[in-house]
Amino acid sequence: MPATVIVCSADPALVARVRGDLDAKGFTVELVSDGDSAWKLAHDKRIDLVIADINAPGIDGFQLCRLFQIEAPKVLHRIPVILVSPAYRDEMVTRLARAVGAWMCIQGSLEAVNLAGLATEAIGRSAQAADGDAPRGGRGWLVIGEDDPDIAKMLNLHLTRQGFEVVVGTDGEETERLVKEMEPDLLITDYQLPKKNGLEVVKWARAARPQMAIIMVTAHSSPELLVELVRTGVDDFLAKPFDVTAIAPLVEIALRKASIRNIDLQFRAMTLELLQVHQQVVRTQRMAAIGEVGLAVRHEVNNPLTALMGQAEMLLHRRGDLPEDVKKRLTTIHEMAVRIRDIVKQLEDIKEDRTKTYIGTVRMTDLGKM
Repeated sequence: MPATVIVCSADPALVARVRGDLDAKGFTVELVSDGDSAWKLAHDKRIDLVIADINAPGIDGFQLCRLFQIEAPKVLHRIPVILVSPAYRDEMVTRLARAVGAWMCIQGSLEAVNLAGLATEAIGRSAQAADGDAPRGGRGWLVIGEDDPDIAKMLNLHLTRQGFEVVVGTDGEETERLVKEMEPDLLITDYQLPKKNGLEVVKWARAARPQMAIIMVTAHSSPELLVELVRTGVDDFLAKPFDVTAIAPLVEIALRKASIRNIDLQFRAMTLELLQVHQQVVRTQRMAAIGEVGLAVRHEVNNPLTALMGQAEMLLHRRGDLPEDVKKRLTTIHEMAVRIRDIVKQLEDIKEDRTKTYIGTVRMTDLGKM
């Protein structure tokens, strides 16, 4: 019997995109334009998955998801909900989606998204949870990069029973895509993956999500490799073969390390912001002080300076002969007065705080670059 999916949105373009992808893969698609209709339909028919626009009219996507989690009968509680937000991306949307128990939140264009594949995975995960009575959500999201189906299944079931939401990528490229879309709390990846090996995935993931915890699974635990893994940013590693029960303590430690790292990143960001604010305050104070000095100079210097220049010019233009040495001294006095006048004018034109080295480490305002 084909799986039945409710598509809830008032956006015709979104509906057409989702329906086209799901119809092509044999899903039965039920279209509703608002959350109230989706909620009623979920009670009236057997539903395997809901894909809801976060901006759906009436009960929106977030509210609908929350209803399935806390107010619905147990059979509805297990229906996974994929929230979509085609119009924009926002970190707060992702956080809200996790808080209300969404299976996934897709933001931005859906053109490159394999909706049918995600629907199949979500429905399969829901069935596994029903069979094992495993809890959904609560402890965070995990992405597993593993091409061995037996190991992937073992890790998936064990970590799901621990209360984590788990999605699996079977090669390096798919694992990177899942990390990008899911923004998980933890990545567990095998070293040997098709298309891109685990080390390449880790380098990309550490740059893309520096706050995320990462565990590497490898059959080759040479000292050289371990050093390389640490330098790349792996929080811990698990050597094959391993007992699946050993993974839970490693996950706890890795998440704790990531939490400390996240606090450190936030502290660094705050420190940088405070430093920038402090520098701006210092610049503002300096400009205010320069303005006050400029005002004082204009007030106290301009009047006597004008008189000095006038007297020098009057003496130089007097009728009769003056001794040459007197003329030279008067000319020098006039030139120095003009220079002082120009410096005072530069003080008036200061728009930016620039300095230059004066003696040793002492710096002074650079009037030549104002």
